[in-house]
Amino acid sequence: MPQMMPLLWFFMMFYFILCLLMISCFMYFFTCPKIKLTFKKSNFNKNWIWMW
Repeated sequence: MPQMMPLLWFFMMFYFILCLLMISCFMYFFTCPKIKLTFKKSNFNKNWIWMW
């Protein structure tokens, strides 16, 4: 089925990018656990600069 190859390639790239995005998000949330508290607080900018 040669006509299915571009669709298969598209889905493979899509799932690959999706998996990479999810892994990067999980690593970001595990390495920076303070970000959940940062979004809840009112002094947002001070904590954001303090994190970096």
